[in-house]
Amino acid sequence: MEQRQRSYFRHLILNNLNPAGSAQTTSSERIVADGIVELLFHYKDPFKIRLFEGSLEQQPTSFIIAQFNHPIEIQPNGIAGFISVRFYPWGAYLFFRRQERNT
Repeated sequence: MEQRQRSYFRHLILNNLNPAGSAQTTSSERIVADGIVELLFHYKDPFKIRLFEGSLEQQPTSFIIAQFNHPIEIQPNGIAGFISVRFYPWGAYLFFRRQERNT
């Protein structure tokens, strides 16, 4: 697939690297809905997410997050390290539809 075609599907690729020897943080971060579909892979310790009723639950090592209707709060659970692919709203549909046809 050409570079131009790939950028049509994805909005941004993030790589959160925690340098060796850096201090771990336990501060939480609030994430607001932005309408983006995101494919996330934790290669270090997965974050914890605060659920609606207030309890904390560990995220899976890889997952897709789509639209949600209220802010969520995440908190590191050790050493953070993840790769995230953020798709344009139409891009996730086209990307996964294309993958489905190839299998």
